[in-house]
Amino acid sequence: MKRRELDGCPITGALQMLGDKWTMLVVRELLGGPKRTMELLNSLFPISSRTLVQRLRDMENDRIVERARLAIGSDALQAILTFIALQRQAELPQRLE
Repeated sequence: MKRRELDGCPITGALQMLGDKWTMLVVRELLGGPKRTMELLNSLFPISSRTLVQRLRDMENDRIVERARLAIGSDALQAILTFIALQRQAELPQRLE
């Protein structure tokens, strides 16, 4: 998703981070716990691997997810929702009231 310059509005900022077609679906999948990229790819069919990796990178830059190696010396990565993202998700119903 192409980002525009923010105007200071928190809603605009949230939509910049979460408003594209796949990001909220990635968050939904990660609420169940850490997942490898291939697990996300399989559960989010028909997303392309290129789109998924780009979304994960954008979400990492926005500090929504962290990507961590599964084991020392391994190339396998897993995506994990950050504490900040989990905290905001827990607060969301209160803010919508």
